[in-house]
Amino acid sequence: KDEPVDPIKLSKKLDPNDPKCYDIIIGTIDDLITVGDDVVITDKKTTGSIDYFKKYGNASESHVSQINKYAVLLKKCKGVEATKGCVVYISSTMTKDQYDKPTIIPFDLADREETEKEMIQQAKMVNEVKPERTKCFLCDGMCPHATFCFDDD
Repeated sequence: KDEPVDPIKLSKKLDPNDPKCYDIIIGTIDDLITVGDDVVITDKKTTGSIDYFKKYGNASESHVSQINKYAVLLKKCKGVEATKGCVVYISSTMTKDQYDKPTIIPFDLADREETEKEMIQQAKMVNEVKPERTKCFLCDGMCPHATFCFDDD
């Protein structure tokens, strides 16, 4: 079914072995801002490679892809049509020179229909080969489903 859901409520209801767990796409936008006529999805990333992003001025492909997927979900779930994306890279190095100067990389969003097709294809792949649940540092404080996926060990 292609419909918006409340991911927290749904995750509390679903059994971890229910195949529906693999049919849910969840994302959280850091910031949604309006600049003139443009609606911009902004995502912040900390990095130890700030000099790379400053030098080349291109956002990571995976970060751009993430924001494009957010645009699909934003339109489907909230009816808001974003037109631009932006990654704000913040240095994880604690020197004052770098810490106070983020690198901002704006870009045009990809075609929403093409992005949605890609998302559907990726979801089909996940459904064909169910990944093992792997507990990692992202579970602690980053994932609202950690208690759903894992019992206290």
